[in-house]
This record gives sequence, structure tokens and C-alpha cells, in this order.
Amino acid sequence: MAILVITIISLPLLAAAVLALYALALIPLRALPAGEYAQAVRAPLWLAVLVSGGMAGLALVALLRAAPVAEPAFVGWARTGPVLLMDAYTLWAGALLGAVLAAAAWVPAARRSLGARAGGPAIVLLLALWCALLLLAGLRLPLLMLAWLALLVGVGLLWLRLGRPLRGWADWGPLAALGLAALLALGGLGWLHGQLGPMLITEAWSSILTAAPRAASGAMLLVMLGWLGPAVYLPWWLWRRRDEPAQAWLPAALLVTVVGPLALARLACFLFPRLDVAALAAPGIGDLFLVRQLLIWLQAWGWLALLLGGGWLVAAAWRRRRILDAMQPLPLAASGLLLLGLAMGLRAQSPAGVASMLWLILAWAGTLTIALTAGSLLDALTPGERTERWVLAASIWVGVAMLVGLPPGPVYRAVAAGWESFAAVGAPRPLLLLALAVIALCAGWLLPRWLRARYATAPRPGAGWGILAPVALALLLLAAGCLAAHLQPIHELIRRSLLQAY
Repeated sequence: MAILVITIISLPLLAAAVLALYALALIPLRALPAGEYAQAVRAPLWLAVLVSGGMAGLALVALLRAAPVAEPAFVGWARTGPVLLMDAYTLWAGALLGAVLAAAAWVPAARRSLGARAGGPAIVLLLALWCALLLLAGLRLPLLMLAWLALLVGVGLLWLRLGRPLRGWADWGPLAALGLAALLALGGLGWLHGQLGPMLITEAWSSILTAAPRAASGAMLLVMLGWLGPAVYLPWWLWRRRDEPAQAWLPAALLVTVVGPLALARLACFLFPRLDVAALAAPGIGDLFLVRQLLIWLQAWGWLALLLGGGWLVAAAWRRRRILDAMQPLPLAASGLLLLGLAMGLRAQSPAGVASMLWLILAWAGTLTIALTAGSLLDALTPGERTERWVLAASIWVGVAMLVGLPPGPVYRAVAAGWESFAAVGAPRPLLLLALAVIALCAGWLLPRWLRARYATAPRPGAGWGILAPVALALLLLAAGCLAAHLQPIHELIRRSLLQAY
């Protein structure tokens, strides 16, 4: 088990080192025929797909082997103590991150978006994946700060190289979002580090007890804004950008998008433990633990995003114009479901509440990845490539169906599992069902026109291979929904890992 854990953590770093050696080995191979050399220089991005997908498979194997004990594995040194923690939640989050990155990196590899420049971006992408793993597994706040900063710097530099912002504020939006996310999250983590000192985050709750409630809430608010901001903004921004620079940057953008909410759930549960601990009986403690008021605000932001996205879709369906932009509110509505799931799972912390949160995170990450990858591939296929376009359209339909709560998708499982938990945290359940129904009707009305409006005027070599990524991810989400009964023990292991209830 220990060897498997170390392999999962070090795999992206080792692959980046191999790619660096491969780039040096390509120098004497320039004498090859042009076609063979072009295949060789595109190989690094396919290796990134293989590494991220292999990491997802190894994490799932480790998660299955952890049952039913779910004992955590610590990695560190005898002098400094533990530095990294691999538990059931970290393995599940790593598997989800690897699957999303493999599907997203498949698209620019198939579209040949990078051409002869795949080596450098592939190395940066693998190093960013390694930083994301450190962010998920880190036990010390300075390590989290360094991992988050390195991740954002690498993704930002990759956009500067690929996007080459020259078209005004629209091109600089991602860099501004990444910079703001770095300032907010690092400010919040630094504030927490000033209160906690060199303590492990698994032991820091005892110091949180004696800290001022406003200080703990303020620091957590900054971390929440920094880690959730890119998760809301970047998918919305990427929805309208189907050019080659944006598609080449898509894997890195989705990496930042997915890892933030996953890391936030882990940090919040470690710093602010269960609501039913005996310490909550003390005066004033109940208002501090889990930063209850802050989670109420998070729930309100989730409702705002969900209702705003649904209302925007209604307006687009009513006008029936500007079809290319009509589906843009869909990522906003999906982000609303993510925020609702995080708020409910962190407030309830019951088996049903945590299971519902995990289902909603899975649905949000999976459906956004399917929609962005399949939509970008539609722009690379001509109307004559009917079979490929039908397959992509089917995967998008499956993704939308899972997002709006049709069985047996993840959102349906989330609503079914957390039906009572929604009521326990004061969430209006009829409003949630109404919002999902409205989104389903409007998306069903707009989606056929949106699919017909996306096509390429000339064939793109290799683009047909890209259809495998969104289809495979859609089938994976469907399989997870169908096997929900078998996943309940896994969800219980993850909940015990989050709450440290070993």
C-alpha cells in the first residue's frame, strides 16, 4: 500500500522528468521524414493523457484496497514528521482529477492544437498535476500555499505562451482571475498559519477553539473565495472560446477548476470538525465550528448561481437568438449545484449529506468536462463527419441529462441521497426541483440548435480520435450512477476520512 501511495504522488513528477529527457532526445531526430518527426513531437501530450489516466486508475485501485479499514497513509521524514496524507478522500479526489485531466488533454492532442510545441506545455501540465496532488495531500499550511502558488503560476505562464493575450481584456481575464485567486487564497492560508503556527491541519482544530471567531471566519472566507473563484469563472469563460489557444490551455484550466473545490472540502473538514463533538456544548463554540454563517453564505451564493443560470437560459430560450451564446449559462448553473453541494455536505456531515456532496462534485466536474471537450471537438468536425458528430452530440445529451437530475445520473443520486439533508440545512427542496426542471426544459430546447451551429468548414486531421474522451467520461459517470448501491461503502470510507473518524 505504501509503495502504491508513493507511486501515485510521484508519478506526474517522474513523467515530467521523462518528458524533459525526451525533448533532448528529439534534437538528433530532426533528420527523420517530416511526417514521422511530426508524430514524435506530438507524443508528449499523449503521454500526459496516459499518465493522468493511469494515476486515476492507480488511485481507484488504492481506494478499493483501503476498504474496509480506511486507515490513512502518511508520507514524511523522521525529523520533520508527516508531510503528506493519503486517505480515502485524497484517493477519490486524485482519481477524479486524473480522469478529468486525461479527458481534457485528449482534446488538444487529437486536434493537434499544439503542433510542434507539445513538449514544453506537456511538462508544465504534468508539474501542475503534481502540485495539485500536493495541494490535496498536504498536511501543512506552508506546503498548501506553495503548491497553490506554483499551480497558478504554471497555469498562468502556460496561458501566456499559448494564448499570447493580444485581443484586449477578454484575453487577460484568465490571468486576472488566477492572480486574484492567488492573492485571496494565499492571504487566507497565511492568516490561518499565523494563528496555528507549524501545526498539522489534522490537529489544528484545538487551536481554532481558542482563536477569535472573526479571525477564523475571515481567513476561511479568503480561502473559499480563492479556491472557488476559478471553479466558477474559468468554465464560464471557456464556454465561448473555441479557438486553438483556448483548447490547448483547456486541460490546465480544468485542473485549477476541479482541484479548488476538492481541496476546500478537505481543509474545512480538518480545521472545523464535526458538529456533534462535546466541545460544541460550550458557550459560543457552536457559532465558530464549521464557520456556520460562512457556509450559509456559500449556500446563498449557490442558490444565486443556480437561479441566475436557470433564468439566463429561460431568457435565451425565449429570444431564440444568438444561438452560439445561448448555452453559456449552463456552466453557471452547474457551479451553483457545486456550491450547494459543498455547503450542504460541510454543514450536515451526515453520511447522506457527504454522499450527496460527493455526487454533486462528481456531476459538476464530469458534465463540465464533457460539455467543454465535446463542444470544442464539434468545432473541429465538418457537417459531413456525421458519425463523429452524432457520437459527440449523444455524449453532450448524456451530460446535460445527468446535470438536470435524470436517473441514474449523479445529480439524481445526490438529490435522492441528500433529500433529508437539504431540509436539515434549511434549503428549499421544491425550489431545487423547479430550478432543475426549468434548466432541463430550456437546455433541451436550445441544445439541438447549438449543436447544429457548431461545425468546421474544413476537415481537421486527427480530430475524429477526440470523440473517445467525452464519450468515455460520459459512460464512466453513467456507470457510477448505475452502481450507486455498491458505492455506498466507499462514500462511508470517504466521510470517515474527512471527519477523521477512524
